[in-house]
Amino acid sequence: MTPEDFREFVTLFGRTAEVYGRPLPPDGALTVMFNALADCTLEEIRAALTAHIRSCKFMPRPADLLE
Repeated sequence: MTPEDFREFVTLFGRTAEVYGRPLPPDGALTVMFNALADCTLEEIRAALTAHIRSCKFMPRPADLLE
């Protein structure tokens, strides 16, 4: 991802948080997650979030999405 993708990344995580009934993580945590997943494309993140939502009851962490 590029720095320009951060806004869409936050939107994806915001929607995911809504699914789990959780608040959006703070900006600092989102920045850390974005940096940890920077080697992925937004499409890969979107697909990983969808797969995670289908198979897990808990909010994803970067390691969950990389698996």
